[in-house]
Amino acid sequence: MANEYRMSLSYPNPSLGQIAVTENALEENAPMTTEVIGLRKHSITGPRRVVLVISLLAGLLFSSLDTSIVSTSLVTISHDLDDFTNAPWIVLAYLLTYMGFAVCVSKLSDIYGRRNILVVSWVIFVGFSQGCGSATSMTALVVCRAFQGMGASGLYSLTQIGLVEVGPSHSPSLIGAMIGATLAVAFVLGPIIGGAVSQLSDWRWLFNMNIPFGLFAILAITNLWPHEEVAPFFSWEAFASIDFLGSATLLTSSGFLVFAVQQAGSDTFAWGSPEIISALVISGVSWLVFVWWEVHLETRPLRNIEPIFPIRLMLQRVYSAGLLVTLFTGFPYISLSIVIPERFQIVSREEVLTAGLHILPMLGACAVGSFLGGAISSRRNNTSLTLLGASCLQLLGVGLMSMLTGPDSHSKAQYAFQAIFGLGVGLSFSAATIMTSILAAERSELASAQGAVSQARVLGGCIGLAVCTVIFNSHVNEYLQDHLTSAQLASLHRSPLTSLQLPGHLRDLVRDVYAGAFAEEIKVMMLIDPGANKLVLVLVLGGIFGVSLQASMKEYNGSLADG
Repeated sequence: MANEYRMSLSYPNPSLGQIAVTENALEENAPMTTEVIGLRKHSITGPRRVVLVISLLAGLLFSSLDTSIVSTSLVTISHDLDDFTNAPWIVLAYLLTYMGFAVCVSKLSDIYGRRNILVVSWVIFVGFSQGCGSATSMTALVVCRAFQGMGASGLYSLTQIGLVEVGPSHSPSLIGAMIGATLAVAFVLGPIIGGAVSQLSDWRWLFNMNIPFGLFAILAITNLWPHEEVAPFFSWEAFASIDFLGSATLLTSSGFLVFAVQQAGSDTFAWGSPEIISALVISGVSWLVFVWWEVHLETRPLRNIEPIFPIRLMLQRVYSAGLLVTLFTGFPYISLSIVIPERFQIVSREEVLTAGLHILPMLGACAVGSFLGGAISSRRNNTSLTLLGASCLQLLGVGLMSMLTGPDSHSKAQYAFQAIFGLGVGLSFSAATIMTSILAAERSELASAQGAVSQARVLGGCIGLAVCTVIFNSHVNEYLQDHLTSAQLASLHRSPLTSLQLPGHLRDLVRDVYAGAFAEEIKVMMLIDPGANKLVLVLVLGGIFGVSLQASMKEYNGSLADG
């Protein structure tokens, strides 16, 4: 290969699982040109660079923070808006658009410039943050969250590119440390910040606090970003290189699938209703069109359109298996991030802030596992064994947590169970991403390959949340419909906190049923995890990893030795 890479600095995103990669050209004395690293280098020093770096990190912080900050506040928000049934959509809408637009936004920034697309992303994010803070109904809040996720996808993806272009590019380790620290703050402290704001003030400030920081970032980027040569707005040749059909069908297929499962599970529509059947049909057709289109682009390139999904890599058993493991990992991780705080608020009747503190062992262990996974494979490829160990840890952690079934079963041991599971998730995040970096033979494949890993994890989490909704509502309806009136049951679906207004014996019954519903959700996650665990076990013991990665690892280890 004419251009190889000798350094990959990874930093984890515990929500999306995406690990950005900063690459340096291996070829000695080779200039860092756009052709080598695909980036636009700018010589910026002094206070100007400091302000731009702060603005970029602010975008990364707040876009990532909004994926976790609401996890502890869903009960409070749904009680205020009188709609607990659709509360999961506050998270789902954001994650679906956050996932679906990242690749398109990155491509648009190549055409129309980083500054322009960054400013547009900030405007969308800030504008709809204000919309979220002003929402008076769950429908309005969910719609604003979806558009907010579109803006956040640009802030997340372009920050990692922009830091290399206008930041301290001479020190990739510093860039990695800054991004790693920012993401750690966002995902570890997010639930605590969300709980503190909701308890001490108003949940609307979870979204309104984005506004002043966003205005500062817009002002800084608009005035301080260096000049760029960009394509005219109506440059069709450049615009046509974006895989819009792939992005649209991926978002449609994922969105309608999650919609059907969540809405039917929440009893909004019956499983056999025209709405649910139509959603499932649209999802199925969209998946077929998506696969056909991506295969078509791979086999018969069309007008230089770059596919958003690496079909060629899917033919490699290691990558496809890693993608499935990633899907299974997202299922319990994102679900537990919501379920654990809700359980402490609804069953244990704790305050929002206290409920957020209970999830720290899992989030902290996930961050540690992400960095540890990178260290394990820093000198040689240990990703297969790391994935195996990670899957076992996840299975063990979820299995132990499933033993906590009663309303008062919140012993200190659960924190150890959370930490075991979180460590496995973090290790899985790192291993899957490093494996993808090795298997992507060409740099042009790396973005789509890593994007597919992130999308699989988010899709798994979205499906997991939807399935948890089905389990929770089915369990509650089954055990309470003979003891409560229709009006009382409907009131509980709008807000579980209304159970506090029931007579003493009914209040205790509802509490026991809620505890059983949460335990049932975790048991289902325990049934899903062995699928991923067995898959990795077969791959490792069958020697598939060793055979498939042998050539890649010679190149990988050789580049490390040269570095």
